[in-house]
Amino acid sequence: MYQEVSCYDGLVYEVIKKYENTYQEDAVWGPFLTKRVDVHTQFFKEMKQLIRKRQAGERLSNEDQFWLKSGGQKIWEELLK
Repeated sequence: MYQEVSCYDGLVYEVIKKYENTYQEDAVWGPFLTKRVDVHTQFFKEMKQLIRKRQAGERLSNEDQFWLKSGGQKIWEELLK
């Protein structure tokens, strides 16, 4: 689960960052994409604890796995505010 989420979110972040740079001057997409990158960056900062845990060879707890699974929902909630 951890690998799926981290790989997927990493790819999404790279794509969104590319579009943010492309549409930076656009009145509608510019601010939205900037916010999206900021929200993803915050999510990755929170995810660092889980990354360190996995790098140390520890298993993710049920709570950690739930947090990862609900991460996409949290991102969309932030974006729709």
